[in-house]
Amino acid sequence: AINLLSIPESLSHVKLIVKSDKIQFNNKEIYYRDILGVSYQATHRSTDTTYTFNVASQKETINISLSSFFSSDNDEKAQLFHQLINLTNMIIQPIMIKKITHCIFDKNEEFEIGKVTFSSEGYFKKSWGESRPHMVRWSEALYKAHFDAGDACLFEDSNGSSVIFERIPLGTYNAIFIPALVDECYLRAKV
Repeated sequence: AINLLSIPESLSHVKLIVKSDKIQFNNKEIYYRDILGVSYQATHRSTDTTYTFNVASQKETINISLSSFFSSDNDEKAQLFHQLINLTNMIIQPIMIKKITHCIFDKNEEFEIGKVTFSSEGYFKKSWGESRPHMVRWSEALYKAHFDAGDACLFEDSNGSSVIFERIPLGTYNAIFIPALVDECYLRAKV
């Protein structure tokens, strides 16, 4: 199956080609198995909105940036941006979640997203001067991670209530996968 999205590029349109095994844009192609990071972000200012979408492998990076001024073409750009997000959620996210959880649980490696490190025991932040990092364990009461105001939010328990553990901007590679990653890690840790 091939999906085509027409991306405005200067005065012409460039095709983003989404195939079953790879993504192609502007003479660059990245196979899904080679993806190391994905990010997207919408930045709203008083006169314009900029939408960015990035997919990176070891060899290539696909950067798509869409800007709309004075909301004249914002609907079209916003719709295109949401199509990119949907493609990511449907095609790339399941592959990335499987790849990341394989590293964490099968290879017993740590995986960093922003300031947070995910391991087979839980997620934690390393701070200067701390001998042991502050960790939220998969075995503890776990609160669902979610998106808020352009950030992926991770939580921890504080006397039976959720409090923010860390906010990671969605422009950070792989932050967009945090809610699904936390859910999958929690399930994998219970096995």
